[in-house]
Amino acid sequence: MRVHGSEPGGQLRGVGVVVRRSFANEILAEGNSFFTRTADTTLIFRVRIPEVEQNTQVDIVGIAFGPANLRRESAPSIFMVLRCTPGAVWCG
Repeated sequence: MRVHGSEPGGQLRGVGVVVRRSFANEILAEGNSFFTRTADTTLIFRVRIPEVEQNTQVDIVGIAFGPANLRRESAPSIFMVLRCTPGAVWCG
């Protein structure tokens, strides 16, 4: 997931990503990167979620960390977990 964060005053101190099971708010995976304060950055995160049931809905949100422990989350991107059937064209 590509996460872009910005803070006009140059107080952005990190970005991250969280994958949650929808409706249960259970965190399945997360990743964060903290750095010297800046005004703008974009980072790419790869997270591996643990095995979950077929048709589990997950929400993925980007996070920006600002001054004084402030934290803002993006609107969630919503995905459905599907299992690949060997040889299926939709399974890459």
